[in-house]
This record gives sequence, C-alpha cells and structure tokens, in this order.
Amino acid sequence: MNKRAGVIDVGTNSVLMTIAEFSPGFKILTDIAKITRLGKGLKKTSYLDKKSIDKTIDVINQYLCILHKYKTEKILIVGTSALRTAKNSDIFKEKLFKDTGYLIKILTEEQEARFSYISVVKEKEFSDTKNIVVDIGGGSTEVIIGIGEKIEETFSYNIGCVNLTERFYFHDPPTGSEVEKSRIEIARHIFSLPCLTTEYKMVGIGGTITNLAAIKLKLRMFKPESIHLLPVKIEEIENFEKMFLEKNLTERKKITGLEEDRADVIIAGTEILLL
Repeated sequence: MNKRAGVIDVGTNSVLMTIAEFSPGFKILTDIAKITRLGKGLKKTSYLDKKSIDKTIDVINQYLCILHKYKTEKILIVGTSALRTAKNSDIFKEKLFKDTGYLIKILTEEQEARFSYISVVKEKEFSDTKNIVVDIGGGSTEVIIGIGEKIEETFSYNIGCVNLTERFYFHDPPTGSEVEKSRIEIARHIFSLPCLTTEYKMVGIGGTITNLAAIKLKLRMFKPESIHLLPVKIEEIENFEKMFLEKNLTERKKITGLEEDRADVIIAGTEILLL
C-alpha cells in the first residue's frame, strides 16, 4: 500500500489540512481550509480567545477524523504566528493534547518561511528560476527570495490580514484615512525588502492570494486545481482593491470567488500584497 502523510497547519486566521500519497512521487488526496480566527483580538490582548481556541481544536478534531479515514500513517500538526506570539499558547497546546492526543510543533519564523518556499520550488516551473515567494497570513507575512531550491534571503513581518484589520479598520468600508494609516504601517515593516529586477518570478501562496485568484475566475466553488499556477496581474489586483473599498462587508460577501468568512480581512491582505 502507498504511504500517506497529512499535515494540519494552525494559523492565525485559518486551519489547513493536506493529505498526500507517496508512490514514489506524491499526489494530493485532499486539501481543506477552514477559518477559525484563532488570532482574534490577539494584537490587542496578547492572549488567545477561549472561544477561538475551542473552535480551532474542534476543526482539528474534524480533520483528524478525515485523516484516520484515509488511513494516514504520518500526521503532523504545526502552528504559526498566533501560537508563536500568544502569552497563553501553552494552554492551547495542553488542551489540544488532552482532547486529541496529539502534540503541536510551533514553527519559527525561519521554518515557516523555508517551508513556504520549498512548497513552491517543488513545481518544475520554479525549480531553477529566480523566485520571490509571498505568504500573507492572518498574523504575519513571509517573503522569501531564492534561486531554484537555494534560499538567498528570508523576511518575516508581524503584519497580517487579521491584525492589520483589527488595528486600523474601524469603519465599513474603511475610510481613506484608515487605509492610508495601514499602508504606512505596512511600509514601515517592509522597508528592508531589496529592490529586485523583473528576472524574478513572484509567487503568492495563502488565503488572501488564492481568494484573489478565485475572484478573477469567478469561482462559485473553490477549486485548488483551477487557481494553481494562475497568473494574476498587478492591474487586476488594483481593480479588486478598488472594488473592495467601494463595498461594505455585506456586499463584499456577495463577490463571486471570495470566501464569505474572509470578506472582513480581504482589504488588509490586498493592501499588504500591493505594497
């Protein structure tokens, strides 16, 4: 029987699960994402909210049931930004182990960036090219620069679509002043990024970017295979940004391709991408 492995990725905004089969290459059997907003209020309080903890662990339990149905031999649970920074992340880890019997590994910023980059360069289109990989999460953004499988520089910034929204956007839609303040904050973080030539291919991963691709295709149901390797022009992203800023939350939820639970944070994620 072919070997199967599964990874659950516990992020600030969503919990992801991927199951792969190896024989001797690999193919993805299932790829699921659910928004639990584990990092809700974290920037303000420095603590994970109890309801968010319970919701996240409930989703992990659902994922574990699926993993066991697939007879997955190797299961790994990892956590990122929210669990790196929360003062009560130990409470989450202890409750997870008590409820599921599984331990969680909290990735460092460097590990998170490295895994993001590796996931891209395994594609033949990027295996020997100059690449910039951008991963916009709920609590942090990683930018990795490399050539083929060799990583040259990694950058991790404590700005994400959730914490940026909570800090700056108090009107619906955000006012021009709020958006401008958020852009200043983004620029304050990313000033260290080097200027790169067009020889580099920019590759985006994560919920913000995949949702923008789904909007481009007007997907009524999310299909990873449809957006995989899909080119999106900066002019298209700028048009999406303008559309988001002209609509309130209720109206944004009706945009074809945009996940409803992401409609409140899509503006912040798009602003990070554009800068």
